[in-house]
Amino acid sequence: MNGRGDVFTLVTAQLSGFLALLLLFAGTHKWLQRARTVSAVRSLARIPAESAGVLASAVAIGEITAGLLLVTSVTQFWGALFALCLWSVYLVLIARAISQGRAAQDCNCSFAARHRPLGRFHIWRNTALIGVAGAVMFAHGPGTGLWMPQSLLASLGLFVLYCTLDMAMTFDQRRGAEPA
Repeated sequence: MNGRGDVFTLVTAQLSGFLALLLLFAGTHKWLQRARTVSAVRSLARIPAESAGVLASAVAIGEITAGLLLVTSVTQFWGALFALCLWSVYLVLIARAISQGRAAQDCNCSFAARHRPLGRFHIWRNTALIGVAGAVMFAHGPGTGLWMPQSLLASLGLFVLYCTLDMAMTFDQRRGAEPA
């Protein structure tokens, strides 16, 4: 790699890989933690219990689908667009819950088993994820898939850093848990 375009392609592949890993793990987590996901969907979306199970399944399958679409350059744009839409809906639901004084509820948007109240961290995290998905979507082009070994390692590194921050915020409820 020796040109500006090559670096741009590599960074886009790394960000796309990170988002793919995040969505694949998040969707699988939501599927495996079904009861917690149904409860979170019901309380965040304010929908009847009968509909929450179907929507919880759709959310898990949607995240997994978006993650799979991000894996190759052929479908990367659509995966990024789908992810951007998912995180935008989550952002609106979380912001609404906080503004209505329902910050104590569980959003099941962490890999941790421990519940953390909604707060600024959730707002900033979703905003950042929307930004990264938008960047991948608009940077989409030939050769921006996960085929490069360097992008796989960097994607995994970004994912580990993301998980580390998420866990740190779970254990320190003094930071980011205040209402926005």
